[in-house]
Amino acid sequence: MGKNNKTIIHNIATALIFFALCAASVYWILLHPIPRQIGLTFRSSLYVFPLILVTAFFYGITQNQYVKIVISVLLFAMIAIVIINRKTVVVPIQKNVAEMQENEYLQVNGVLELKMLQTSYNEIYSRIRTDQQKLSYEATHDGLTGLLNRAAYDQKLSELKDQEICFLMIDVDDFKGINDTYGHDAGDAVLKKVAETLKHSFRNEDMIFRLGGDEFVVIMMHMQEDLKELVSRKVEMIREKLKDTSDGVSSVTLSIGAAFSKREDSTGNIAKDADLALYEVKKQGKGQMRFYEGENSEK
Repeated sequence: MGKNNKTIIHNIATALIFFALCAASVYWILLHPIPRQIGLTFRSSLYVFPLILVTAFFYGITQNQYVKIVISVLLFAMIAIVIINRKTVVVPIQKNVAEMQENEYLQVNGVLELKMLQTSYNEIYSRIRTDQQKLSYEATHDGLTGLLNRAAYDQKLSELKDQEICFLMIDVDDFKGINDTYGHDAGDAVLKKVAETLKHSFRNEDMIFRLGGDEFVVIMMHMQEDLKELVSRKVEMIREKLKDTSDGVSSVTLSIGAAFSKREDSTGNIAKDADLALYEVKKQGKGQMRFYEGENSEK
């Protein structure tokens, strides 16, 4: 009987010491957070290690088989916590960090709370990307016509110094009169029609800009001076389309000055040379196109 009492007292004391040490380990962890510099996997596991060590210690010293079974279950449970924690929290977070560094959407996996954070991040990231794309588009495109704007023109022109191009400087004739007579809505409709006509008349590789007001520019890529006839035919097709008033938009004509990158008597500035050709057109009565050929531009 006395031996049984000693065994019971021993087991109770062992259990009390076990729970006291476990509580002390948890208390120490709460008061001493593990530095962030330590790896995430190690940090997440380290919180459980003191409990595992304490449990293993009591497994070694206890004589009671029932206590050993309980301790074994606790050991397996704590090891399982470490493994599950790594699979459902640590690994997904590590992948998410890599995805964030690559500016990608996050894979939604792991524990429920992590999935909620990943979903929220993806929604915010999507809105930010959409806003950035919108701002980027607005920075380089004209708000009325959707064509490339002055900022895009300045950038693209500086990139085309060694390219063979045909540069078309275009003005809508008597545009101010349309605004004054029919109002700004009618003027906007004319500008939109001119823009759409230009977009459908040139190749995808050609660039079309609205510089402001009624001034447009077309840069035709991979063009040499022996293709003048092709340019002239395109311009004639555009003139015919702009004469059509069946859509309710006023008929307009265009004055166009053109210059090839390889041309005689160049001033060294293709935009300036095209503008000089355009000036000659306006002197002769508008509604025409001329190619720059030095002081004497060719109709």
